[in-house]
Amino acid sequence: MKKSSMNKALKILSLTIFIIVVLFILMRSAGYRPMKYPADVANSMHPTISPGDIWLCRIKRGYAPKDLKQGMVIIFSKKDLDFLLTKRIIALENQTVEVKGRAAFVDGEEIAEPYTAYSGGNPSGMNRPRGTSTIEPMKVPPGKLFVMGDNRDNSVDSRDPEFGFVDVKDIVGQPILTLWARDKSRIGRRIR
Repeated sequence: MKKSSMNKALKILSLTIFIIVVLFILMRSAGYRPMKYPADVANSMHPTISPGDIWLCRIKRGYAPKDLKQGMVIIFSKKDLDFLLTKRIIALENQTVEVKGRAAFVDGEEIAEPYTAYSGGNPSGMNRPRGTSTIEPMKVPPGKLFVMGDNRDNSVDSRDPEFGFVDVKDIVGQPILTLWARDKSRIGRRIR
C-alpha cells in the first residue's frame, strides 16, 4: 500500500473513531446507553427481547405515573434482586386488571396483545397451569403497576402474588431499540 493511501486510511479511521466517541458521549449525557439483556435469564420477554440482546435504553430515574403508558416495556429493580428486570406494563395505577386464561382485561375491556407468546414452559414456583392464568379483578394501587412478560408461560410477573405489583419509583429506564440480536432480522427494530 502506498504511503498516501495509508495516510488517507488512517485519517478516515481516526475520524470514524472520533465520531463514535462523540456520539457515545452525547448519548450518555442525554440519558441513553446500551444495555445487554443477560444471556442467563429466562426468556420472559421473548420474542420482543431475547437473552443476549443488546439494546439502546433511555435511562431515567423519577418516572411519574403520567410518563407511563399501558403496553410500554420498562426496566426496573425489584427488592431482594441484584439485577434489573424487564417487563411490559399491562395496567397502570387505579386501573382494574383481570386475567382469564390468555386474555388480559383492563377496566373491563380485553386488551390487544400482539406481542405475546406461549412457549409451553412454566417457571418454577408458579402456581398456575401452563399458558393459563386467572386473576380476579383487582385495582392497581396508586404508585404501582401490573406487569407481565411477553412470553406468558415463562414469566414470573405480577400474576404471582410473591412478585406482586411494581413500584413506579423502581423504574430505571426503557429499552428503545435493538442494537444487536442473534436473530439479525431484529437488529435496528424498535422495542414496542
